[in-house]
Amino acid sequence: MIPVTVFNLSLTKNGFILLLKPEGAPSHRILPILIGVPEAQSIALALAGKPTPRPMTHDLMKQLLEHLDVRLARVEITRMEEHTFFARLLLDRSSSAPPLEVDARPSDAIALALRCGAPIWVAEEVFETNAVTVEIEEKESSESRRGGHARAPDPRRQLEEEMKRAIQEERYEDAARIRDQLKQLDHH
Repeated sequence: MIPVTVFNLSLTKNGFILLLKPEGAPSHRILPILIGVPEAQSIALALAGKPTPRPMTHDLMKQLLEHLDVRLARVEITRMEEHTFFARLLLDRSSSAPPLEVDARPSDAIALALRCGAPIWVAEEVFETNAVTVEIEEKESSESRRGGHARAPDPRRQLEEEMKRAIQEERYEDAARIRDQLKQLDHH
């Protein structure tokens, strides 16, 4: 397993992509994971440290764990099958019982890990097979000040900018899809 941090959250024409990079030494290998709008919003809020007026789903999950005296020990992205990543939560109970393993989508697991301060790990084979090489400027940033997690842009703002570009470029089907994503954000 390789320990990773959230490097960035980006909006592409295919949706939101979560970028994970190995902790520690500078690396030009990034693991991209396509995620949904609600999960992107949840991750962006966690990275930004912004409280919400009411608990979101991942805030609720964190509160449940705390009230049940269970700690999220770590998140593991374990495999990829048919272009879908799989993850699990490792939960420590206060007793001497072995950790509980719970299957989860990587986006949900990472959103919860960010709220709980739990480490994120990726199976070596998954990382080596699916990571891409990118040019990264290593510099002092909010990433190092926030414990290894980069600040994510506001999903709403990114969607609005992408929709504006789609309209200007007369890509009306893309604009309609983005409009629907914005509506979905409004409902969460």
